[in-house]
This record gives sequence, structure tokens and C-alpha cells, in this order.
Amino acid sequence: MLTEEEQAVELTEAVLGQELPFGSGANTIVGIYCFVVAYIGKVANDRLGQIFVDDIYKAKVAFDTSPLKD
Repeated sequence: MLTEEEQAVELTEAVLGQELPFGSGANTIVGIYCFVVAYIGKVANDRLGQIFVDDIYKAKVAFDTSPLKD
């Protein structure tokens, strides 16, 4: 369905809140950036486990699993 420019601007602002001058490549990167990434797994309660947890947080990856107790 074709839309008039005014309607296209209104729809864009409703979705984004603002108009952004990106092309398809940049839109893809912005879309990927908006994803929430999470790691599901276990780590040991030791030095290497803590290094892993610290690095995964620095990479902005969600990781909410408690370390193994045994």
C-alpha cells in the first residue's frame, strides 16, 4: 500500500519517536544493537568463573545464573 509523504512521516515518528537518516545497512546494525543478548549456562565458583562473569557483564550480555556451589 502506498502512502503520502505526510502519512509516512507520521507513521515513522509514531514508531521511532524521531526520523533517522539511516539506510538498510545502518538500520540492520541499529536493530542488532537493540537486541537483548543473554548467556544461559553455569560457571564454577572460582577465579576463572569470576573472570568469565566479569567479562560477560563488560560485553553487556545478560547473565543471571548463580555459580555452581560444588
